[in-house]
Amino acid sequence: KSPIKCLICKYLWLAIRDCFLEKAASLRIVRFMNDKTAPTSDAQEKNSGAIVQEISSDISKSKLAEAKIDYKMIWSLAGPNVISNILMVSVSFAQLALVAPLGATATAAVVTGSRIQFIMMALALALSVSTTAVVARAWGAGDQKEAAKALSVSVTMATCMALVLGISVYAFAADLVGLFGLDEQTSKLAVGFVKITAAFNLIPTLFIILTAGFRATGKVVMPLWITAISTVISISCSAFFILYE
Repeated sequence: KSPIKCLICKYLWLAIRDCFLEKAASLRIVRFMNDKTAPTSDAQEKNSGAIVQEISSDISKSKLAEAKIDYKMIWSLAGPNVISNILMVSVSFAQLALVAPLGATATAAVVTGSRIQFIMMALALALSVSTTAVVARAWGAGDQKEAAKALSVSVTMATCMALVLGISVYAFAADLVGLFGLDEQTSKLAVGFVKITAAFNLIPTLFIILTAGFRATGKVVMPLWITAISTVISISCSAFFILYE
């Protein structure tokens, strides 16, 4: 069974269960309130109060159990995504750590190139948000063909966008770096960094879209492994290019 379908069914069941539980509690409370109109003994009044407290306690325990289930379920879906985001950010930290011993000029070049790279990634991330929404809606409705079609369209759009953006940034790398007002040596290093990231822009863009498709279907562990592997490859390639230069 699809995790998304299980999640929807679970929430429906919890809603129906609480509806019946609260309805039954209300009927019992009304019944005891009506009984108060008739003469009652002190023992009966104490018994009525105890039952009302018992009903309220049952409802509170039910909601508490539901909250615990929800927290666990949310973390099982969000936890791998949190780790994936940390791994993605760690690439920039690793690049800075690698160039820091080379001096302030190299560090400034990497920081500048990373800002331009972030702009390219921001467009891919924006597309991934819509991909997640459309694919999740189709998958939750049980229409796997529509979900596959939506993901295919997103991949096509991402490919076209990445190629156009990568070629444009590569061609105008010097102009983009010139906007930061760096000195000649720093600008030269930054242009080299930007051209390398622009040349490989298609790979991380497709990676972002495909992992968004996985997450939309509730499969959050696979993107985590893909992110971990790509992080190791990115840091290794960064070390190679930096040491080579």
